[in-house]
Amino acid sequence: MSISSFFGLSMMSGALGAQKRGLEVTGHNISNANTPGFSRQRAVLGAGMPLPIPSLNRPSMVGMVGTGVQVEEIRRYRDDFLDLRFRNENREMGYWMAKADTLNKLEYILNEPSEEGLQAVMDRFWDSCQDLAQDPSNRSNRIAVIEHGVTITESFRHLAKSFDDLERELNNEVGIKVNRINDVAEKIRDINMQIQRAEVAGDNANDLRDRRDHLLDELSDYVDVAVYEQDDGTVLVRSGNGVLVEGIYVNKLTTVEKPDDEGKALKEITWESGRDAVFYGGSLRGTLVSRGTLEKSYFPEINGHEKNGNGSYGNGSNGEAGNGEENGGTVEAAAKPLQRYGTIADLRKNLAAMAEAFVTEFNNIHSHEDARNLKDINLTDDERRQLLFFVNRDDPTNGEIKWDNLTVNREIRLDPALFAAARVSGAEEFAEGDNKNVLEMVRLRYEAVDLGKYGKATLDNHYRSIISQLGVMSEQSMRMSENQIRLVTAIDNQRQSISGVSLDEEMANMIQQQHAYNAAARMLTTMDDMIDTIVSRMGLVGR
Repeated sequence: MSISSFFGLSMMSGALGAQKRGLEVTGHNISNANTPGFSRQRAVLGAGMPLPIPSLNRPSMVGMVGTGVQVEEIRRYRDDFLDLRFRNENREMGYWMAKADTLNKLEYILNEPSEEGLQAVMDRFWDSCQDLAQDPSNRSNRIAVIEHGVTITESFRHLAKSFDDLERELNNEVGIKVNRINDVAEKIRDINMQIQRAEVAGDNANDLRDRRDHLLDELSDYVDVAVYEQDDGTVLVRSGNGVLVEGIYVNKLTTVEKPDDEGKALKEITWESGRDAVFYGGSLRGTLVSRGTLEKSYFPEINGHEKNGNGSYGNGSNGEAGNGEENGGTVEAAAKPLQRYGTIADLRKNLAAMAEAFVTEFNNIHSHEDARNLKDINLTDDERRQLLFFVNRDDPTNGEIKWDNLTVNREIRLDPALFAAARVSGAEEFAEGDNKNVLEMVRLRYEAVDLGKYGKATLDNHYRSIISQLGVMSEQSMRMSENQIRLVTAIDNQRQSISGVSLDEEMANMIQQQHAYNAAARMLTTMDDMIDTIVSRMGLVGR
């Protein structure tokens, strides 16, 4: 007995199919050479199951007959460890870039050092006070002090408005990022369903996995993610103190407006269940920390605890996904207005404290019971009025003076003679050249004032410390951003060396597969000629 004459045809036909499949995979790689997130694939070939030689005298035969080649799988080249590293570092890059962007905008708003900055405006005001002290009777000197005072109030109001505008911008950005996170989570859920259906039938859902991994990479820019693949091919995605995606289910994020202790509405983030959502990395956390948030868990130094080494309060480091949502941290009573913490909130309060301390001290001097203006010369004690230099723009008489509403008293602006440059002691008289009160104002430039929780310091030194601190924070954020960009780029280059498509390699594979295909076709032709010899030429002897 012998193997069928058609066995060779079948084997070569299989070889043609295998090489053709390899060429198709190579073409797929070349087509997606520039597709973001695509991982190169390879048709893994293996020898077919060999057959024993059918023979009546088999012991005299050696070995088994090969059956050719078969495509065992379409393999996707991906390194899970590099994916994990990339997402962890991408999370940090997103966080620092969001912080650096906000700090850069704050530096632009404060515009220091420059001729238009608050420091220069304050210096010109103090210099004008010094000039007035040299000649209190000079009307132009009085006007200069008043106008420089107006410039100070405009500068403070402009800063307050700029801070409000930036906060609104970041508030909107929080909503945009939350919507995008939900959108990405839904897409991951949809792909989970497709992969589950495909792989339960024994297929390799390579392209679907690429799309899912690309979405997970994008998600890691917004928030911290921990990914756990399940037995059915779906993934569970933990983020912050909750589960964002679990198989074919999505736990969406929502934004809820909550007032802070200043009455400003902030978009705070919660899970669908209503529990506060807390994230431990990513650009969303950077935006929240920069804008300011009511959730103290974002600030371990305030809340009295630190996050653990894996960047969360959960147990993601042990490889277990867990379920539900973890405690988001200490939350104050809902009925009590919550204090806001964050870069802008802290800087705003610091500048507001400085502005209000300056206004309070200057007003105390200007409205002192012994202070006198030029109109007081011909007035009795009962007729004199002690005017505030700075007042509330909306309610000059009774309104509380804040850095976002202060202005120079309109009466003094209309009549510079009402500026109180003189000071008396008891019932003594004063002249137009009296400068005692102005000297008290000038002394305020060099004396430490009470800044509330920020302690005592001169106004100049305190403002310089604010600018210095902002500069240090901005420099640190920029440095960390640049470091993370380099690190993420290096890791991605490592990933691309494994997953990326090399056109040179694909061209070499194409030529190799083409030669193998041509050889198989030639072999098939040879087998056909052999069969033709048997069919057409054998048994013709003697005819």
